[in-house]
Amino acid sequence: MDPLIRDRYSDGILQEAQRRYGIDPERIKPLNGFESYIFEFNRDDGDYILRLGHDSRRSADLVRGEMDF
Repeated sequence: MDPLIRDRYSDGILQEAQRRYGIDPERIKPLNGFESYIFEFNRDDGDYILRLGHDSRRSADLVRGEMDF
């Protein structure tokens, strides 16, 4: 992983994502990621993947394109 991305990540970022998306900390686990932090979790309404990336690598438009693909 790029040191710039690794050095800017903190548990506070994950905690904020959990708060925003209503993710129970007991129901999330990390997966391997190359340039992003990737997690899997589930809620009562289904199974999900959470990707935390840094905007130094991809613009918002590129991320939206990946999601559309």
